[in-house]
Amino acid sequence: GSNCGTFCDASTTCSGNGQCDGTGQCQCNQDYFGSNCGTFCDASTTCSGNGQCTSQGQCQCNQNYYGGSCSVFCDASTTCSGNGQCDGSGQCQSNQNYYLSECSVFCDASTTCSGHGSCD
Repeated sequence: GSNCGTFCDASTTCSGNGQCDGTGQCQCNQDYFGSNCGTFCDASTTCSGNGQCTSQGQCQCNQNYYGGSCSVFCDASTTCSGNGQCDGSGQCQSNQNYYLSECSVFCDASTTCSGHGSCD
């Protein structure tokens, strides 16, 4: 840097994935992120083509895609049979009285079981 107090070597400080600017900070190459350019993120591969890379190199998933690599699809109206919601990991959380991983089975003990059993 201009005050000679900041050391920056592109091959080590920037992990070989960027260049040092005039202030001794790393300017990362495309698809590399972080203060040392050590995080790789390519939307088409890292995010499975279902999201974008943030400035921190993490995937920001498109609507209905979940997981660190945006590879889990969940749509409440189809995946959860319209009887539940997708949670943060892309799994269905069934509404009351709906069961199975896709929320497709309805059971109300008072009616389905005529009050003589339980739904589980």
